[in-house]
Amino acid sequence: MEGTIAPGNSIGTLTIDGNYVQEANARFIAELLPPDQADLLRVTGTATLNGGTLVLSSEAGQPFVLGQQYQLLTADGGIVGNFASVDNSNLSPFLSVSLLQGAGTFGVDVIRGAALATAAGTPNQSAIAASLDVLPDSSSLLRATTQLSAAEARGAFDGLSGEIHASAQQVLLEGSRLVRDAALGRAGGNAFDVEAGRDTGAWVEIQHQGGEIAADGNAARARYSGNAVLVGIDHAFDAGWRIGVFGGTGDTDFNVRGRGSRGEASSTHVGVYAGTSWGSFGLSLGHARSQNEVEINRTVAFRGYSDALASRYDADSSQTFVDVGYRFARGRLELEPYVQYAHVEVDTDGFSERGGAAALAGRGAEARADLSTVGLRLATHLAGSEQSDAWLSLRANLGYRHASGDQVRHARLGLVDGGEAFDVASPAILDEALLLQIGAAARLSANSQLDLGLSHVDADVANDTGINARFTVNF
Repeated sequence: MEGTIAPGNSIGTLTIDGNYVQEANARFIAELLPPDQADLLRVTGTATLNGGTLVLSSEAGQPFVLGQQYQLLTADGGIVGNFASVDNSNLSPFLSVSLLQGAGTFGVDVIRGAALATAAGTPNQSAIAASLDVLPDSSSLLRATTQLSAAEARGAFDGLSGEIHASAQQVLLEGSRLVRDAALGRAGGNAFDVEAGRDTGAWVEIQHQGGEIAADGNAARARYSGNAVLVGIDHAFDAGWRIGVFGGTGDTDFNVRGRGSRGEASSTHVGVYAGTSWGSFGLSLGHARSQNEVEINRTVAFRGYSDALASRYDADSSQTFVDVGYRFARGRLELEPYVQYAHVEVDTDGFSERGGAAALAGRGAEARADLSTVGLRLATHLAGSEQSDAWLSLRANLGYRHASGDQVRHARLGLVDGGEAFDVASPAILDEALLLQIGAAARLSANSQLDLGLSHVDADVANDTGINARFTVNF
């Protein structure tokens, strides 16, 4: 017998006892049927293909898989002719087919279509897409991404890129500010005169810091929040120098929710500081180091694929800073123009994520920032109506900060299972920012005081807010 496939209908699995003719205007539709078996037309006689269109579709829920071959037609008496065209518009744009025809069989080989990188819309997306493109066809990750539409692929690239590893460097750089402020604040001495014989000061400071770096069209918004406790001791020498040491611990949580990523940095801080003055001219300087254990968790999820990934590695940071000011005093009011400079470094170790095929390995990275601030500090010291010594000091600081160096941080990453290494970037921050600080210091006794402070750094695409409380005892 001779038979045709009705245009627009799937054939399922059909055996024709006789001959088969594919007419020129007919559509031969091949869909995948569970379990992973393509439609198959079995002909006991001869199959004649007089043109027509071969239509491939995965709408039945079983996709055509990259690297797989599917038999669509067998004929005991052989196959004559071929299809006039192939319609694979229902497949992902990243898939194509090659026709396979033997003496009595006809099928398709699923091969690569457009490169994944053609769908990328940002530099981070392009970086991971290019790495995926060189994976072998047998890669489970490549097979999953080549099932997606272009829009779905862009979302998958964002999740796969691992950009939080670059954003973590940015967070650690920003998080160095309160440690630096604590050391410089002590290097400058007490808000009140120290009584004779009480030249040594011991202090403890509690800090909280939080902020965000806005999305920049490439990387997603990063948010962070952290706490730290610092303790220190210093001594004012006869030569006019106050020299001290300090240490402490802290924890910072950060997340890039737009990439399904979050992290935590557990930090140990140590440092030294010194300060002196020559008349109205004041100098403060110091150095601090922080050992940070970074733990990052990522979730990668898109149609047909999900993965939970985790990594842990060290990121050591250090900073050197100096502050120079000139104080003008009139009565209980003080004005101090100042210049401050800080060089901050963050060095991260290499790592390898735990998880599935989307796991990344990262190389060690270095991040550097030079922060220059010019500003004006104001202070006033208040006393009771019948008191000669002040018991309350109010202060404010308005500054302009310029950051030199790269505005973004980069991480050098690569898929653990293969592919080429690629660079991924954090959100960008601007070179310029405004600094605002307000605070108060209260004398609690002849040899102790309590300092409270609020600070804020504001740029168009990033902000950082810190609060601190410090208790000092002189003896």
